[in-house]
Amino acid sequence: ASARFHHLFKMPEEEKLVNYYSCSVVLHKVPRQGWLYLSMNHVCFYSFVMGTESHVNLRWVDITRLERQNGLVLPNSILICTRKEEVWLSLFLHIDETFTLMEQLATLAMKQLLAGRDAETVLLSSSPKLTSPASLSAKEQLRKPSLRHDLDAHVQSEMYRALFRLPLEEHLERQFDCTMWNPSAKAHILGRLYSSANYLCFTSKIKNMCSVVIPLREVSV
Repeated sequence: ASARFHHLFKMPEEEKLVNYYSCSVVLHKVPRQGWLYLSMNHVCFYSFVMGTESHVNLRWVDITRLERQNGLVLPNSILICTRKEEVWLSLFLHIDETFTLMEQLATLAMKQLLAGRDAETVLLSSSPKLTSPASLSAKEQLRKPSLRHDLDAHVQSEMYRALFRLPLEEHLERQFDCTMWNPSAKAHILGRLYSSANYLCFTSKIKNMCSVVIPLREVSV
């Protein structure tokens, strides 16, 4: 799929394909079934139906609007807008997964634009445990998590920092469900425990019931 993506859209080798999906695009009021390709910097579509080729190639940074739609004509569709055109995508097998990934890539592109760096550099700098593919051996690259996995980790770290108002340098390492003993209420509180390099945090399942942030420098064993 990656080789086909680079060939169809004449992409440079360094442009990383994140994932691809089967879907339909409405072009000139005619739906065309084909493949949607999502890369670090581009959203592309290719179709070959009855001898007719169709190409769509948009940069994430040029997209001004990205929405899920559920109209009568195109149920469960995705609308992409730029300053020059609108593109309607429909007939997805996994629309939730597709739209979530598109939102992640669009957000990353905006950060790239503001930081003046390429998307992969922004992703790597925000997740220090990730390693640039160029610095890995062929065997290590086979074991390296996918870009989709890296994006999910990036988003989870952002949510973790926002939830507990932590410094930008903190990156989520582990999280799991647990209970915390509340001495004043003399009861266990069901919630989720989060850990990073410098903090241990807990939040209750019931919203706004309990939230705890413990700096690890204050913990003695």
